[in-house]
Amino acid sequence: MQAQSVVPDQSRESLDSETNSACSKEATAVLKDQETSDLRELEQALHYEEFRKHRPSSTRFLRRNAEYLIYLAGFWLADRFNLKRLQTGGKVIGKLAYRLFPKERGIALMQLSKIYPELSPEERDSWCLECFMHFGQLLTEFLGMQRIEEVWPECLEIVGDELLQEALAQEKGVLMMALHQGNWELISLFAKHAQIKMNAVTANFPESRVNEKLLERRENPWMSIIRRGEPGTVSKLLRSLRNREVLILAIDQDTNVPSNWVPFFGMPAKTPVGLAKLAWKSGSPLLSYAILRQPEGKFKLIFEKIDAIPGKNAGEEELFRLNRLLNHHLEQVIRREPKQWAWIHRRWRHQPDIESRLEMEKREEMQDSDQNIQID
Repeated sequence: MQAQSVVPDQSRESLDSETNSACSKEATAVLKDQETSDLRELEQALHYEEFRKHRPSSTRFLRRNAEYLIYLAGFWLADRFNLKRLQTGGKVIGKLAYRLFPKERGIALMQLSKIYPELSPEERDSWCLECFMHFGQLLTEFLGMQRIEEVWPECLEIVGDELLQEALAQEKGVLMMALHQGNWELISLFAKHAQIKMNAVTANFPESRVNEKLLERRENPWMSIIRRGEPGTVSKLLRSLRNREVLILAIDQDTNVPSNWVPFFGMPAKTPVGLAKLAWKSGSPLLSYAILRQPEGKFKLIFEKIDAIPGKNAGEEELFRLNRLLNHHLEQVIRREPKQWAWIHRRWRHQPDIESRLEMEKREEMQDSDQNIQID
């Protein structure tokens, strides 16, 4: 009898185990379906397909030549106007671009609606127009940068210069985070007049002749340009820090460089890891700068210190932590003057697959938990 009573107990245990396993699989499937649905909703919320430009490859030669001729004309005109007229002309160009480029306008409006849902449609339109006008001014100011240099001492207010001096005094080189807000190009004039050796990492423009013209405007004896993706780029980055110079990188755009998935304004964003890796490897002090447009054609240059103490190793967890901190800092800077940030750029163009998104959320939860423990 005892032998017979054991068999049903084992059968029950087996049945319970199978039932629990089936329930667990069913729960996992439901959870995965929910995550897939959430990811699909996010992709639909940031749908850029309607804003894609379908340009036939057969017109590339004509487009590149047109771009070059437009830049030549722009440089020629910029030499013939003072700064006030250039800025006024830039506003006009921005207004025209707002009307003539519906895809760029649509990208800006869509992204503004996700980050600032509290804005009414009329307010979003107003912000978008101001953004276009700002970038029109940025274009004419860049083409006529010599006009800004003529009034340089009077047109610039500097905030936080002592932070830069303190960082340079450490003699480890300085990492400087830039962002596409305000007139970031004016940092080259600051380097020249402050006589501080700086190096900025930039992308190449598709048209090589335009690229050379851009280089002429950006470089001076105190500012060197390191072109991303060219041979020896990494060596140049490390050399600039070894030489105790300032190295400038921007991470606020979705680009084709090594990146990880980090929240940016609450949404997964493909974020370059180069700055985080350099911060860990070099131990150099880390600052940010922004050059914001002010009334009466003037500018305010703001330096800020970023307290990003690297961990013991540069694993994925550490790179995520550093980039999360950097993105949070960028959010705060952008919110000060949101109309001067590049909303026309498709910042959330790429989105992670389910596994990558889950990994990002897991890392975020772990770091939030670690911070809470430290606070307690």
